[in-house]
Amino acid sequence: MRDLIRHGWLFVVIAGCSSRESGTTVNLWTEGTANRDYVSTGYDTIWAWGGVHDTILAAPHQVTGTPSGGVALLDVQMQRVRHFDSHGTLKWSWGTTGQGPGEIRDVRALTVAPSGEIVLVDSGNGRLFILGEDGSIQNEARLEKPAYVNGVAVLGMDRYLLSTDSNPPWMIVDRNGKLVATVQAPWTGFDRMTFIQWHGHVTRWKDDAWVFGFGFGNGWFVFQDDGSASSYPYVEHTDFPAAISQRSREGLRVRTVTSFASRPTLSAIDISAVGDTLVVLFGGETGRVLDKYDLHTGAYLHSTRVGSTVDEMTALGNGTYAVVGYEDLYPTVAVVRARVDEGK
Repeated sequence: MRDLIRHGWLFVVIAGCSSRESGTTVNLWTEGTANRDYVSTGYDTIWAWGGVHDTILAAPHQVTGTPSGGVALLDVQMQRVRHFDSHGTLKWSWGTTGQGPGEIRDVRALTVAPSGEIVLVDSGNGRLFILGEDGSIQNEARLEKPAYVNGVAVLGMDRYLLSTDSNPPWMIVDRNGKLVATVQAPWTGFDRMTFIQWHGHVTRWKDDAWVFGFGFGNGWFVFQDDGSASSYPYVEHTDFPAAISQRSREGLRVRTVTSFASRPTLSAIDISAVGDTLVVLFGGETGRVLDKYDLHTGAYLHSTRVGSTVDEMTALGNGTYAVVGYEDLYPTVAVVRARVDEGK
């Protein structure tokens, strides 16, 4: 394991504001044109793992914190869950590729419950897995309605929000994989898009409240436990990408293939909620930026620049972040702490 992490990653923070009344929906096609303000900061590395001398990581994804101060992450290429403790020691790895009991084929969604349980969804086998913090299987259930799941969030006791490629893209299941509810899209713009255009990220806020943020295009939504939803634009507007559908023949079969008309611009690369603050790792046209918003009002709070090698950055609380980065194509996972320079 590396004891130090290269600091080409991270520099800069803090900003302006805008506010919107809770419970509103806006025209995300056009809104979001404010300027960012910045104040300098630095980051101290608490621990790091990976890099050119380590081979345990291939394609780390969806890094998230655990209640004990550790970090769990999914390696999508190797189909393995990795668990590191608060000191950066690799405690265990889990995942065997296959179709049998206890095996996985295509996991793209992972999160950690407040209880410490690790929740993951295997789209390949259509299963919901729940692991204990020691890596043991606590629950394995077949999804009543299989779908391609790219995100999962924990909503209260034994209820899980799945973000899928269906329309509407969200459904809630219980611990047994049974469909509890389908969440309707709060914005009519979803009716104008295909599943690749509404790709995004979900994260738990509190109790049964959760957040969805577009990964290509503009805006984020708060879904409250009373069933209401509000939408807000990103501080930097990013157009929704155009998509095209073409018919393709494979032998005697004809199928429709949907793709982007051109390379899309990344907006939200990662989202996380700490307290009442939404943290968005943003791509856009200006480089990697951490934007922060008030979850009650949608107000833009402040921003932080980060290095171009940062691929994911998830807020853990108390100014700490779990980071996935790539230098010279070698992945590194790290935990860093913000060090604000108040003299600037």
